[in-house]
Amino acid sequence: MGVSLTYEQCVRTRSRLLDCTACVESCPTDAIALDERGAITVAQGACIGCGLCSAVCPTEAIAAPFDVDAVLAAQGPWRCEHGGLPCVAGLASEVLVTLGLRHDAPVLQAVPGCKAAAGHAGLAERVADANRMLTALGRSSITVEVLPEVPSEPGPEATSEPVSSRRQFFRRMVGADTPPAGAGETLRWGGKIDRARMQRTPPRRARLQTAVAGLTAVTPLAGDLAFTSDKRLDPQACTVCTICVNICPTGALQAGTGWRSIAFDASQCVKCRLCHAVCAPDALTLAEQPALADVLAPGHRLLAQLTTRTCVECGRRFPRDEGRGGLCPPCAAMEDEAFDLTGLR
Repeated sequence: MGVSLTYEQCVRTRSRLLDCTACVESCPTDAIALDERGAITVAQGACIGCGLCSAVCPTEAIAAPFDVDAVLAAQGPWRCEHGGLPCVAGLASEVLVTLGLRHDAPVLQAVPGCKAAAGHAGLAERVADANRMLTALGRSSITVEVLPEVPSEPGPEATSEPVSSRRQFFRRMVGADTPPAGAGETLRWGGKIDRARMQRTPPRRARLQTAVAGLTAVTPLAGDLAFTSDKRLDPQACTVCTICVNICPTGALQAGTGWRSIAFDASQCVKCRLCHAVCAPDALTLAEQPALADVLAPGHRLLAQLTTRTCVECGRRFPRDEGRGGLCPPCAAMEDEAFDLTGLR
C-alpha cells in the first residue's frame, strides 16, 4: 500500500529555503525520509496508507490514499479502518470543515488499535482548527471519541521485551525492521520539473471552496487557521523581485500590470510559507489572522501599490528609487563590475 506524490507541489522541491518536514514527522512507520538532495522519499513497502502525511502536507503534494469524496458522502460516525477510511487522523483540516458543513455535528471515533494510532494526537489539533471555522459559520462542532481498547489474548510468540519507542513499535508491526522480499519500491524524485504541474488548487481546497460558496460568517474567527492566512506587504521594503508570486503553488499571490501592485487571495492560500521564506527583505509578513469573509469569497485583494520603473537594460521592473541611471540594481552592479575590469569609466 503506497501513496502518490506530486513533487512539483512539494515545498522542498520548490525552494531549499523552506525546511518543511511535516510528512516525515507524521509518518508512524518511518516510511518517509529525505534523500541527499533534501527531497522526499517514500518506502512504499513500509507505508500503511494511513493518510497522516497527506493530512499535514499544506499543498497536498501527497495525495490522500483513500477516496475522500466517499468518506465525505458516508454517514457517521467516522471511524478508523471503517467505511474506506484507514485512520481518522488522515483527515486534513479543510476536509474536516467540509465534513462539518455536509453533516450536522460529525463524530469521529479514534480506535486505539489503529495502525496509525500514534497520529491521533495531531487529529485533535486539526479538529480544533476546523471547529474554529465551523463555529464562525454558525455550524455544530466536530467531536472526537476515543473508543475503549479491546484486550487481546497474547499470541504464542508474545514477548515481554519493552518496545523502546512508538516508531519501533510500528516498524515491528509492519515488518519494517527487516524489509520483506517484494516490499515495494522507494518513491524518489527524478530531478525533473513539469512546469504544467507547478501551480494548482489542491483538491481538498477546491472541495472546501464549493462547500462554503454563498456562506457568510455569523461570528468572527476565534483565532488563527492553520490552513490559510492573511498577509501584509511593505511597499517600501519590497524589491519587486517577483519571486513570491512565481513560487506560490496555488496562485494566491498575483502581480498587477507592470508589477505596479501585488494582490492576495486568502481562499487560495494554504499557508505553506514559501513566499515568506523566499522574501529576502521580509517585506511580506503574516497578519494576525485572516478575515473569514476573505476566505469565503474567492478573489484577489490588493496588498500594496508599488512605485516601479522599467530597467533600460534588461526590461524588468524595479522600485523607482533604486538603481542608477535607469538601470535596475543588478544591471547597475554588472555595469560597475565591467568598469572595474576594464578600467573604463
